Amino acid sequence: MKTGPTEPPHLPEYLPVLDGLRGVAVLMVISYHSLTGLRSASLGSLFQVGWAGVDLFFVLSGFLITRILVQTRARGGYFRTFYARRALRIWPLYFLVLVFTFGVMGRLLPALAFDTHRYAWTTYALYLQNLWMTDFGPAPINVTWSLAIEEQFYLVWPLLVFFLRNGQLRALLWACVLLSPAARLVALWEGAAPIQVYTFTLFRLDGLALGGCWRWAWWMAAPRWTAWRGGARGSRCPRCSWPSGCPSSSSARGPPSTWQRRSRGQAALRSVR
Repeated sequence: MKTGPTEPPHLPEYLPVLDGLRGVAVLMVISYHSLTGLRSASLGSLFQVGWAGVDLFFVLSGFLITRILVQTRARGGYFRTFYARRALRIWPLYFLVLVFTFGVMGRLLPALAFDTHRYAWTTYALYLQNLWMTDFGPAPINVTWSLAIEEQFYLVWPLLVFFLRNGQLRALLWACVLLSPAARLVALWEGAAPIQVYTFTLFRLDGLALGGCWRWAWWMAAPRWTAWRGGARGSRCPRCSWPSGCPSSSSARGPPSTWQRRSRGQAALRSVR
């Protein structure tokens, strides 16, 4: 395991803005599936961008999961805790839907019956339904392809976070951001079915990876953001009137011997100029 700095103490555990983004993603997906048929005032064309709500979900998931894993990888029970929480969060409702779809729905609602040989319950139970899809499958499990991508991400990403260094993780994330769209284009060029390109895991890694990159950017920007918020509340550096934590404050400059040498060097440069 390659440990590194975890979240800075000033970054809150709960980020309300993410709930707002989740709500936006939900509305986008619902509008795409329910309101794209509208024709009045060209609203239908407006709601056609709702497909991007799935991508927003992937970005949020990449951010949150990467943040959780980096925070907890130095603690005991890293794998057990993560996988147990994911299972308790997702599996009960998901498998209840599978039981209803494969065991009850066809008997209660014959009009919704489907070919259980073509759509095998084991494929859905193992979260493999998104691999080499020819169609999205029967309702209500036709939307579970994105959940399958999430579960596959949950299976692999904790291992990589645990064993790779921070720099290696960032490089891997950026590689996925850049290479996944390129892989989609190549696959379409070679004649792959659009639905397979849309739902296959390796072609959708850019959203998850972008969320992971967002986590690193958030971690790096958090101290400066907190300093500006402190300035807005009136906590400012007495030397330069910037928010507390600015480069001229003693806490940010380090020991006196360090910033005194720095000041003498800057004065020497000014005299030369």
